[in-house]
Amino acid sequence: MKPKVSTSFSCVKTVESVYTGGQVEWFKDMAFTLARGAVNVVRKGEVISMLKEEEDQIISFTLAGSDTEVTVVTAHKSGLVRIWDCLVVEQPKVIRTFRSIHNGAISVLGLHTLSGSHSGTVLATGGTEGTVKVWDLTSQYFTHNFRTSSTVCSTLTFHPHKLLLYGGFSTGGLFCWDLTNSKLVQSMEAHFSVVTAFSITPCGLKGVSCGRDAVCVVWDLTSHSKVSTVPVFSPVEGMVMMDSLKVVLATGDKLAVWDLNTPAKISEAEMGCDVTSLRGQVDTLHCTTSDHNLLTISQTNLAVTGCTVGNN
Repeated sequence: MKPKVSTSFSCVKTVESVYTGGQVEWFKDMAFTLARGAVNVVRKGEVISMLKEEEDQIISFTLAGSDTEVTVVTAHKSGLVRIWDCLVVEQPKVIRTFRSIHNGAISVLGLHTLSGSHSGTVLATGGTEGTVKVWDLTSQYFTHNFRTSSTVCSTLTFHPHKLLLYGGFSTGGLFCWDLTNSKLVQSMEAHFSVVTAFSITPCGLKGVSCGRDAVCVVWDLTSHSKVSTVPVFSPVEGMVMMDSLKVVLATGDKLAVWDLNTPAKISEAEMGCDVTSLRGQVDTLHCTTSDHNLLTISQTNLAVTGCTVGNN
């Protein structure tokens, strides 16, 4: 008698692409990846939840978190901005929605928690039309609108100790604005191509900008004057500040450690494929590659300690 073969099957687990290119942010052991108009929350190579809105694609996002709060802010194709509570990552929920009032799409976002007498959380949004807008998320109102002659905003950085905001653009422009009086402090001219990153030393006295024009520029943030220009001989796609003027740069298929005081390259490591973005956590680096891999790297010796295949 032949055994009966079941013809009714139920799906137990599905393995699919978790990253197909674009923006990625890391928090603890999770990666938030932008894919197919949504944000995937990835842990150990598996999508554990998803941030999405039907018929309203997410085009960029940012996140900030602690042990008691995880906030993700998403910018959508419709011009809406949504704030998500992701403390329970398996069940993300929208807590607020507002219109961005940008004339174009939002290309980059940045969250910053204020301290001292100016407590609260502020959001900066950079658009493709050359404007930067600032929002007070605690008091729930729009506070600043900064206009430039540039086009796409590529990076936003808040000063760690002062109410200053720095914005880099695709035309090479780098600007500093004072949030107390809404005025332009300085137009920091040095780059001739897109500014891909701007980092500030822990003391807040120096800053470093880098771009696809293959140079790093060290700035005095007291006078906002250029201290030095360091050629690194390859377009820079990302930068992480390790120590005072000691940085890790993503150049081509390599990660390189530079001491910009000397200046000199200290060490480098090949990643096997072009590095498209670079982020840093405590003692750990994270990067994405052009073949859609998510790499975790030791900051001590630039050795790869983990790899997630984003798109197999």
